[in-house]
Amino acid sequence: MSITLHDEVGEFLFKNGEVVFRIKALTNNDVDNTNDANNTSVERYVNLVTSKDDYEKQLQTHVYNPLLYACSFLLRLAYLYGCLNRRFDTPRDERFIFSYRFIGKNEWYEWFTISPVKDLIF
Repeated sequence: MSITLHDEVGEFLFKNGEVVFRIKALTNNDVDNTNDANNTSVERYVNLVTSKDDYEKQLQTHVYNPLLYACSFLLRLAYLYGCLNRRFDTPRDERFIFSYRFIGKNEWYEWFTISPVKDLIF
């Protein structure tokens, strides 16, 4: 799993309750971002629009795991919303793009991307 941050203020805005987020999964034959003309992509939305209150409920009802509270906020979101590898050494075939928008507005901004990678022990 690799996190690429596109917008540094997204986390601050979300924690202050000013924005909501959604997750788009991009599945394709080549998840390494090559711009091949034969590359076919499939997009799907993983979740509905998520508010700060929705996130807090998700976190509070999740089975307690102390690592969940020790990791970064972006990693916590990726874990809670099912964007990490499901099995050791088996990368996902999707990229997950988190976007946010201001409450009451329609324009979405890319926040960060979770890209698949093989798990490493060290």
